[in-house]
Amino acid sequence: MTDRKERIIEIMNYKKLSHSQFAEEVGIQRSTVSHIMKDRNKPSIRVCEKIIDRFTDINPDWLFSGKGEMIINENRTMQGNLFSTTTTTNILEKQPGNKPNTQITGENRREIGVKEPETDTKPANPPTIIIEKSEPKNISKIIIYYTDNTFETFIPEKVKKD
Repeated sequence: MTDRKERIIEIMNYKKLSHSQFAEEVGIQRSTVSHIMKDRNKPSIRVCEKIIDRFTDINPDWLFSGKGEMIINENRTMQGNLFSTTTTTNILEKQPGNKPNTQITGENRREIGVKEPETDTKPANPPTIIIEKSEPKNISKIIIYYTDNTFETFIPEKVKKD
């Protein structure tokens, strides 16, 4: 089985793109492609997502794990990205109750209404708010830092209490 780097090379060969052209098409830096090609870094999930977003005919399963074919079968279409919750698949086999080429989405669920809970008609008691008084705060020191890495400290005179 090939690794992700080799699958990316296959995509570049299939699309007839140089490393620079591939980086520009996908929207990643040329250095990222260079590091992947020289085995300094492995392709990140974000890089693979960008490849899938740009080349919608590439099979995400194949890119990530090597399973399946490189190009998505024409009988199957994907919507969104790999992590999208909605995919649409054309069904080619006749199944009981389904017509051929019927679209099934990931949103096969029924909405169930939620009834409002019955409440008493008695007015609720307003909450009691407790405010605690605290001592006023006084400034004890002010430090000013300058861009030339110097600073000054100011200490205010203490105020006499009456």
